[in-house]
Amino acid sequence: VGMLVGVLIAFVLSVVLLVRRLSRPHDTTLALDPTRGGWVDARHYGLPPTFVGLLVYRFDAPLFFGNIERFRVRLTESLRDNPGEERWVVLDLEGVGEVDATALDGLRELIGELTRQNQVVASARANPRVLEALTRGGILEAGLRPFPTIHAAVEAFRREHPDQPVETPPGV
Repeated sequence: VGMLVGVLIAFVLSVVLLVRRLSRPHDTTLALDPTRGGWVDARHYGLPPTFVGLLVYRFDAPLFFGNIERFRVRLTESLRDNPGEERWVVLDLEGVGEVDATALDGLRELIGELTRQNQVVASARANPRVLEALTRGGILEAGLRPFPTIHAAVEAFRREHPDQPVETPPGV
């Protein structure tokens, strides 16, 4: 019986630690770095935004009731900290393997807010399961524009805003 109680306590602690990690995952803005061959963590490499008017944001965890508010707050902070007036927000969803119903509600509300501020919200690299959940949850109808890659989303942004200058990373 003593061993069973120990296993049960270890299991409960593991679940608590997992939920804690998932509720505060790594997130970042991304920048195009030709020297590294793609989109990288802008803060880690000290890179400016690649395009004026465009923010590419990555969140590295499933979206669920325990972290959707953090997602909203961190994205809002990233928009506030990014120089210039953002016209597009691209959500890199490669690190988001699942989306629950509470997160869908939060995303729908967030996309509505951003759309009312005349910002286009796009997604990139969502896996089929996430894309299906976003479709089923009415997120695409709320205004989310899905793209298979960040590059495809950025190309759509560039077609719609050819006047936006490209920020050149230092040393490139």
